[in-house]
Amino acid sequence: MLCIDWRNTTGEPASSPQKKSVENEFLEYYNNLKASVANPAPQPTSPNDTSEMPLADNRQDLLKQVMQIDSNIQNYKRAGWSHYEHFGIALAKLKRMYFTPCFHCKSKNPEMFEILSCLKCTKASNGNTFFKDLEQKIDYTPGYINYLIRIAALSAKYPKLKLTPWNFSFLSKYITYLADQMEKDKHLWV
Repeated sequence: MLCIDWRNTTGEPASSPQKKSVENEFLEYYNNLKASVANPAPQPTSPNDTSEMPLADNRQDLLKQVMQIDSNIQNYKRAGWSHYEHFGIALAKLKRMYFTPCFHCKSKNPEMFEILSCLKCTKASNGNTFFKDLEQKIDYTPGYINYLIRIAALSAKYPKLKLTPWNFSFLSKYITYLADQMEKDKHLWV
């Protein structure tokens, strides 16, 4: 039996109101981000700022720095692009130390975030060891750690994103849409 939605007079398939609502909410959020790039808000600075601290090149020192950055974010209730970007980059650099690049990545000489997102590198590496080592030092789930790394990758690829206001809840809600939309408007974000 064929069921036809008599309310749909355009001949197009009916879409769910929830999906339309999420897309509309995302577009509103994204348009607000674009508008804030035109008029950037001043970024707060504070004493003992670790967001500009150079990152160590060996695993143990970098792990200590990750713990220090995490402590500063927790103790001083720091938020914002500079803190979470720096924290995500430190986590990504530490995770990269646990990864062995695949043959394809070795020949390309890609950046750190490309190696971390390569499926062959992920399978060939001991990423679980990274999460186990980190779990003993800081109290974050692997999903949240990967989320922070993803934020760092976005802000590294699109530097003007750091000029927008930090809103953790909207960012986490729309991060899956954000990268694609920013790629379309790359000229605005780079």
